[in-house]
Order: sequence, then structure tokens, then C-alpha cells
Amino acid sequence: MKILTKSEIEAKEIFTYHLVDGSHIVAEEVDYDVQGEIVYILAPMQLVDEDTGYSFREWSVIEPGQTVHLRDSKIVAQSLAPYDLKKLYLEFNLLAHLHSVMQKHKELETSTPEVDSNDFFDKLGLIPKQKKKKGPWTGWDGHPKPWPPEEDI
Repeated sequence: MKILTKSEIEAKEIFTYHLVDGSHIVAEEVDYDVQGEIVYILAPMQLVDEDTGYSFREWSVIEPGQTVHLRDSKIVAQSLAPYDLKKLYLEFNLLAHLHSVMQKHKELETSTPEVDSNDFFDKLGLIPKQKKKKGPWTGWDGHPKPWPPEEDI
């Protein structure tokens, strides 16, 4: 993705749609089928009015770049989005895309199996050298500790 200039943002055909169910969505319009009365849009985001102001939410679960077919009969009103709304919409889409990429990256990290170093020896038919376990009365040098233990003296 590249950084867009103000003129490039203004040139994008990003519209706001008021739907018959009362919801508002913002999306980039890519095509319109006059005979089928279908609007083809990319990355639709729902514009939600909250107490603190407006916010975006993903409107449908789709793959990035997949077109959505919106029936003209389901649209009450449509208008070209103002510059500030276009800019916020593009920023939100970028952040949503980064979030999905990071989620996929996390899934890959957790799905990779841990490598056991003994697997190599098992494939070759060798037995790895086992370390001797130290008992509670073995010193750091491997020799027995003096009796009675020095801490008890």
C-alpha cells in the first residue's frame, strides 16, 4: 500500500449508503450494473453513531479485495463521502488489514510444532547421552557433600 495524496483520496469513489434497515455504510464503489440494479462495492464498513461520536465497524465478513453486491432496492440514499470521511475510511481499512495480517501471523506462530532435539537421534537410531541426575547430597563438582551438611554445623 502506498501513501495517498489529498488529490488521490478525493478522486476515490467512496460513497455513504443509507440502507432500508436503517444502517449506514461507507464503501468504495467499483461498478454499477444498470440492468441488474446492483452496486459493486469494496470493503464496506458500517458507520455507527455512538455517544462519543461515530465509529467504523466491519459490515460483512469477506476477504480483502472481494467485491460485495449491494442491491439498489436496499439503498434508501447514497452520496459521495466528504474528504475527511474518505480519509478516515481508508485509514480504518488499512488498520483492519494490518490487524488481520497480524492475526494470521500469530496463528502461524502458535501452529508451528516445537522441535525436539531427540527426534534427530531417534531417526538415526542412536540413543542420546543421558545426563546423570544429581542427588540432594551431591556437590557442584559431582562429588558427595561432606556429612553432616555444612549448613547444619
